Amino acid sequence: MLKSPVWTAAWLAAAAMLCASSAMAQFRPALQIMVEKPGTERGDCGLADTPIHAVAKLAIESNGARESADAPAMLYIHPVVIPEGRMCFVNLDVSVRVREKSGAVGGFTPKEGWRGLLLCSAGVAGVADQDEVRQDFLNQLAQQIKVCLSSLEY
Repeated sequence: MLKSPVWTAAWLAAAAMLCASSAMAQFRPALQIMVEKPGTERGDCGLADTPIHAVAKLAIESNGARESADAPAMLYIHPVVIPEGRMCFVNLDVSVRVREKSGAVGGFTPKEGWRGLLLCSAGVAGVADQDEVRQDFLNQLAQQIKVCLSSLEY
């Protein structure tokens, strides 16, 4: 069975587009997700079982990046939660940092042989009732990741 040149060209074009879209998906920038534990107060405000990592992963994927445990860039999440009666004070800092090998900078040399380069940072602080703090926290986490990533080109 002979194939016409038109069908052959159409199949080649479709295959090229499929390969290109697959290759583009593989080359999305990658981030490690690092969540700093805020201490024992976190449980007092109902955030002990908050899915911070899952929300962060969804947020970076919806903003065109992906998670990778061996990525040189890190999404760093630092929540501070302080309960006061039925109210909770929450300070949330989100940043993207890159670890790089380094020599002396301005006369200083890092002891570990690497330095962290801050690419973006976003944060928010607020007070909420214990009944509302969990959902507010998760919404703000996703929002602050979006704010930070939107300041980067990729």
